[in-house]
Amino acid sequence: MRIDFKFRHLPHSDELTAYVADHIDKLEKFEMKPVRAEFTFTIEKTVKRVDIHVRGEDIEMHAHADAGDFFAGVDQAIAKIAKQLAKKKSKVQAHKGSA
Repeated sequence: MRIDFKFRHLPHSDELTAYVADHIDKLEKFEMKPVRAEFTFTIEKTVKRVDIHVRGEDIEMHAHADAGDFFAGVDQAIAKIAKQLAKKKSKVQAHKGSA
């Protein structure tokens, strides 16, 4: 999986990119493997926001999270994307089973 990072209004963080690389494995357990994930980290005043845009062969999903720190935001956003992928996977399995 290709992972792209964008940092807006803050410097690039190697610690944050390593954290994302370790935790992105939660998305790879789904059979509909995403091909590309884009993480955007934004800070405006006191709000820290994490946006994730996941693209694959037949999927395109987006999630964001506002949190006190970026690490908690990454966990929340990945959980949202995982929930979306699980829902899509269950729909695909149900469709294949009814034929």
